[in-house]
Amino acid sequence: MTGAALPLLAVAAGWGWTRLLAAPRHGASRIVSAVVLAIVVTGGWLTLLDLLGIHWTPPVMAAGLLPGLFLAIWPWPRGLRNPDRGGGRGEPLQPPSRWAIAAMLGVGARAATVAAVPAFGWDFRYIWGLKARVFAMAGAHDLRWLAEPVHAFTHPDYPPLWPDLLAAGCVTGTPAGQAAAWWGALLAVGLGAACWRLAR
Repeated sequence: MTGAALPLLAVAAGWGWTRLLAAPRHGASRIVSAVVLAIVVTGGWLTLLDLLGIHWTPPVMAAGLLPGLFLAIWPWPRGLRNPDRGGGRGEPLQPPSRWAIAAMLGVGARAATVAAVPAFGWDFRYIWGLKARVFAMAGAHDLRWLAEPVHAFTHPDYPPLWPDLLAAGCVTGTPAGQAAAWWGALLAVGLGAACWRLAR
């Protein structure tokens, strides 16, 4: 598993959970829900593994996303509340407008740029990247490392979710900067879809 595979698998899992929850039919709403669920499910699964004392490995990380992937490809029977097939609530899907196509191209180009350029900057290297590297080397939240005041109280406003996502990429053998680029691309798509949804 590469650093790119984990975010893609997370998105597929998020899409599956969105289908199960019968999100609105509008494409932007579905994308926003899928991105949010992808990040929350991934972070939640890593935290659960940590609480259970199970080290993060690529197969174990992927296992937590397989239920959502299953839901994404499952052929839903007709009549269920599900956005992809008949019988759900809402209006039928309409072809995208010219504005929607332009927005998708713009957000897609931005996401591709973010994914291609590894992250950089002092905060990333010495806070997010450092925590991610320590978590990746420990294969979990390194509580002994976090217990040291110099580490625990450095930017306490930064939650562990972002370092967790970076560490998950590092566990797969991907440099932290490139892992951040892939997750950043996912966030760019989610933010673009959220802006489109709010604009409507």
